[in-house]
Amino acid sequence: MLQQIETRTAAALSADPSIDGILAAGPHVCDAAANKAIKDVGADVHLACFDMSDAVTAHA
Repeated sequence: MLQQIETRTAAALSADPSIDGILAAGPHVCDAAANKAIKDVGADVHLACFDMSDAVTAHA
Protein backbone atom coordinates (compact mmCIF):
# COMPACT_ATOMS: atom_id res chain seq x y z
CA MET A 1 0.00 0.00 0.00
CA LEU A 2 2.74 2.51 0.88
CA GLN A 3 4.59 1.68 -2.34
CA GLN A 4 1.46 2.47 -4.34
CA ILE A 5 1.02 5.80 -2.52
CA GLU A 6 4.67 6.66 -3.10
CA THR A 7 4.42 5.79 -6.81
CA ARG A 8 1.24 7.79 -7.35
CA THR A 9 2.56 10.76 -5.40
CA ALA A 10 5.79 10.82 -7.41
CA ALA A 11 3.81 10.55 -10.66
CA ALA A 12 1.55 13.44 -9.68
CA LEU A 13 4.50 15.62 -8.68
CA SER A 14 6.30 14.84 -11.93
CA ALA A 15 3.22 15.49 -14.06
CA ASP A 16 2.21 18.76 -12.40
CA PRO A 17 5.02 21.07 -11.27
CA SER A 18 2.45 23.55 -9.92
CA ILE A 19 1.79 21.24 -6.94
CA ASP A 20 3.29 23.04 -3.97
CA GLY A 21 1.89 21.08 -1.03
CA ILE A 22 0.75 17.66 0.12
CA LEU A 23 -1.52 16.93 3.07
CA ALA A 24 -1.26 13.35 4.34
CA ALA A 25 -3.78 11.86 6.75
CA GLY A 26 -1.56 9.38 8.59
CA PRO A 27 1.99 9.14 9.91
CA HIS A 28 3.07 6.24 7.71
CA VAL A 29 1.92 8.01 4.57
CA CYS A 30 3.48 11.27 5.65
CA ASP A 31 6.80 9.90 6.86
CA ALA A 32 7.41 7.02 4.51
CA ALA A 33 5.54 7.33 1.23
CA ALA A 34 5.01 11.04 0.59
CA ASN A 35 8.35 12.18 1.99
CA LYS A 36 10.22 9.59 -0.11
CA ALA A 37 8.30 10.55 -3.26
CA ILE A 38 9.14 14.22 -2.73
CA LYS A 39 12.83 13.41 -2.32
CA ASP A 40 12.90 10.99 -5.27
CA VAL A 41 11.33 13.55 -7.62
CA GLY A 42 13.34 16.43 -6.17
CA ALA A 43 10.18 18.47 -5.73
CA ASP A 44 10.06 21.64 -3.68
CA VAL A 45 6.73 21.16 -1.88
CA HIS A 46 5.39 21.51 1.64
CA LEU A 47 4.39 18.28 3.38
CA ALA A 48 1.87 18.33 6.22
CA CYS A 49 -0.03 15.70 8.16
CA PHE A 50 -2.25 15.28 11.19
CA ASP A 51 0.37 13.41 13.24
CA MET A 52 3.02 14.70 15.59
CA SER A 53 5.06 11.53 16.04
CA ASP A 54 8.84 11.75 16.39
CA ALA A 55 9.31 10.36 12.88
CA VAL A 56 7.14 13.07 11.35
CA THR A 57 8.44 16.00 13.38
CA ALA A 58 12.04 15.01 12.59
CA HIS A 59 11.41 16.22 9.02
CA ALA A 60 10.09 19.59 10.13
